Amino acid sequence: MQGSNDLRRKFEGVQLALLLATERPVGSWVTARLAWQWVSDLCSHGGNLAWADARMSPSFMPYEISTKECDSVELWSTLIDQRWTPAIDISVRRLLSAANARTDMADRLVDAVIVWENLFGTSQGETRLRISSAMAWLLAGDQSTREQLQTKLRKIYDDRSKIVHGGKADEAVLAEQANAALMHARDTLRVLFSDRADVLALPDGAARSIRMILGG
Repeated sequence: MQGSNDLRRKFEGVQLALLLATERPVGSWVTARLAWQWVSDLCSHGGNLAWADARMSPSFMPYEISTKECDSVELWSTLIDQRWTPAIDISVRRLLSAANARTDMADRLVDAVIVWENLFGTSQGETRLRISSAMAWLLAGDQSTREQLQTKLRKIYDDRSKIVHGGKADEAVLAEQANAALMHARDTLRVLFSDRADVLALPDGAARSIRMILGG
């Protein structure tokens, strides 16, 4: 079981590195797909080989990454391997799900905001204010931009909450909000892995949001 979990983590690390390292149009983010898996069983003759041709998937679109992108993937892979902690497992998996598996915009929005919550949320206090403020402090460089971003993040959070609680989404803006939520989630993980390893290493969202809000 541990070996299987380690393999999944390695694979998700590659997927995350590709997502953080490359720039593509919205909805065309680059990922890796598992093509085959071989499992050795000492109690049986031979191994167990599972094969799935990713090219047969209706949503599959092959990409060739450049030499520069390969170098960037290598850099991100190193940072992820060194700094990924189990406390952000949900963030990583929900980001990958939002970018690569969710075709329904409501599902994408929900998954992307769960990334925010795992990184900066808490079960106590005013969660929306806490998350949006922490992300604004992390992503924006000056007071004016920070205030604008925090307002935008609060609106996205409210739209997600409306959907989760059975409300009807505004179809005219749903795709825009879902993709914006995903991009902010990706940018947040980029900054945490590259520049704020100290925040990433904290034990939970409550500690991380307090560190950001207090200007640490």
